[in-house]
Amino acid sequence: MTRVSPLLLLAVLLAAPTALRAGGRPAPWPEDRFSAGVDGRFLTDLPLRRIDGTPSVSLQTVRRLFGGRVEWRGVSRRVSYLREGGVVRFDLDSSTAQVLGKPVALEAPVQVWGSAAYVPLSFLTTPEFQSVAAARVEWSSERKSLTVDPTPSVSSPRYFSYPDRSRVAVEVGPRVEYRLLARRGNTLVLRFYNGQARDWEKISVDDGLIESVEIAPQGRLTDFTVTLTTWAAPPEVRLDPMPRALIVEARRRGEGETLEDGGDENPSPAPDAGARGPLPAPRRAVPRTDLDAATLTLSPLRTIVIDAGHGGEDVGAVGPHGTYEKDVNLQVARGLADLLNAEGRFRVILTRADDRFLTLQERSSIANKAKADLFISVHCNAGLNAASNGFEIYFLSEKATDDEAAAVARRETAVIELEGLGGKARGKVEELLWALARNEHINESSTVAAHIARQADKRLGSLNRGVNQAGFSVLRGTAMPAVLVESAFITNPKEEGLLRSARYRQRIVDAVYAGLLDYEKRKIQARLTHTAPGGEGG
Repeated sequence: MTRVSPLLLLAVLLAAPTALRAGGRPAPWPEDRFSAGVDGRFLTDLPLRRIDGTPSVSLQTVRRLFGGRVEWRGVSRRVSYLREGGVVRFDLDSSTAQVLGKPVALEAPVQVWGSAAYVPLSFLTTPEFQSVAAARVEWSSERKSLTVDPTPSVSSPRYFSYPDRSRVAVEVGPRVEYRLLARRGNTLVLRFYNGQARDWEKISVDDGLIESVEIAPQGRLTDFTVTLTTWAAPPEVRLDPMPRALIVEARRRGEGETLEDGGDENPSPAPDAGARGPLPAPRRAVPRTDLDAATLTLSPLRTIVIDAGHGGEDVGAVGPHGTYEKDVNLQVARGLADLLNAEGRFRVILTRADDRFLTLQERSSIANKAKADLFISVHCNAGLNAASNGFEIYFLSEKATDDEAAAVARRETAVIELEGLGGKARGKVEELLWALARNEHINESSTVAAHIARQADKRLGSLNRGVNQAGFSVLRGTAMPAVLVESAFITNPKEEGLLRSARYRQRIVDAVYAGLLDYEKRKIQARLTHTAPGGEGG
């Protein structure tokens, strides 16, 4: 009979932890469950252990959420989590992890039971782990919910049409460089090195200057193609530093100017993907010191008030996985404010920049006191039918488009019950004066809403429920054009997941912003025509 060395047996057990080490018994720590929203989709009923009071997850669950693989080194009592972004090493029973070779303190030591190694859930929210996972991670202990938003090193293209130019932007990571591969006729081909987009995308822009854009990942490279129209002048290509983004900007060409005037048809070839050594530093952006005079003087939009619906004790609608409407509204409102502020020529006011309660009258009063040119109230839709879905936008009218629009208005106005005396109705004379002012702005509100709805239809890929009208109290009190955005149905499980996704919320922000730019551009063109010699006002 062959005898097995006790030392060899111990080494085997340490090198390959199995349920045998736990004796088939369940883990001794209290078990709980949590959900996770990962890039627009929900994972539910995920296991959570509370080890000495610390919420902890197994590395198998980490792998399910972020991909990658787990490796055991039993003899050295070490377990590693590996991903393209790097390696994280844990020593069993230690309160320190090694992330990309650097020590990171853990809330509690790593624990093992059977084949599972448990790490504190709080470790997933550290900047060091987020760098390895290439994702933003947030944990809500109140709702026992994790949000994971991937952050690829090459983003989806974002495109906007301004009164005097069109722009495409692709945000890139700190190690990504680019090279112009070719410029042939109306097509530019650029290549990103050390960066990969998440998906292949081809977007039809078709705004008169830019025809289409395409992003195509190829291993550790990504090609970016911009096709211009015959009306475009040679485009400007630059790298903006904050946020770090490649910008392609096109303007309408002048008399006798052609696309070929802008540069070499066949730029020097890019280095091989495997070539060593840094690429030449790309040209940095030069801050703009001028703005188009017509845009500044004729724009109908100077002061914009953005209202994040609900807030504080008024949570708004609640999704089936516990997402609060008030939180989504604030994230979208702040994102839109950031985008407008980045343009440098709008005065942007948020009715609330944090989680606080405001009456409907307080919200409209903020806009009136600021003498705003436009009021935008941001909300999520809700329905009794969980299958209800899509984007829609409203403007004020005493008569609702249909029964469903009237129901939406009643729901968004239900907050009056929380307002007490601070939200009491105005007197009859004041109400009559406000009614006259509202009628003056209804047509403009309808036009703004139509432009935003068209951009949402183009960018969101969801059902476009169109432009509707109803008697919203928050719009009733404003003395300027005003619209109310219902971004998606938070009561629809799929759309709740999308609303939890930073990438989808960015699309909502971009759609609203692009709609405002379209409205501005049309108004400027109309005013230029009206004031030109020979025009109606000439």
